[in-house]
Amino acid sequence: MEAHQGQQIRSQQRTAEQQLASTLYQLGRGLAEDAEPDQILRLLSRWKNARDEFIQIPALQWLRQRLELDPLDLKLITIGYITRLEPETLSPYLRLSWYEQPPGLSLERALFLSDIQDDDKPDILCHLRQHSPAYRYRLLQPHSPAPIQPLLLAEDLSHTIVCEYFGTSQAALRGCLPPEQLLPGSGTERRHWWLC
Repeated sequence: MEAHQGQQIRSQQRTAEQQLASTLYQLGRGLAEDAEPDQILRLLSRWKNARDEFIQIPALQWLRQRLELDPLDLKLITIGYITRLEPETLSPYLRLSWYEQPPGLSLERALFLSDIQDDDKPDILCHLRQHSPAYRYRLLQPHSPAPIQPLLLAEDLSHTIVCEYFGTSQAALRGCLPPEQLLPGSGTERRHWWLC
């Protein structure tokens, strides 16, 4: 029964990933082709629905609970994850501005996709630098957020999301914390306080 449940979770996650990638690509294409404002709003609404649905997958909910991630952290992790998993979703965005460079979208574009208004960006950047668990635990990179730098997901975290939220995925999270967050131990005995 557990195997069947695991297959069902993976199937639901894969469906959510496909929807997320598709809507992100379509939105980027609409923006790159200067679609009508009404069309952009529809594409943006589809993206938001797919993003919010993906945030509900067990792996992200497990991370949210364990690391006390806030909604913006989850949105940025979702964007970093899908652009790493499906890099072709970025192709329309690369034509939009000089600072959209692979392997990720700029943090500024990611904030737009996370419902952050231009007027709020300075305060949000300050919040990310000082209070964001996703940056504090180095789940998102670079370690100090700047608008024109690409938003990247820690490699170990993408592995964790793909592999589910238990078992080997917990071990994969070890690389996300700075050394000072590790408890004493060596090799596989080393654990983070938040995984115990």
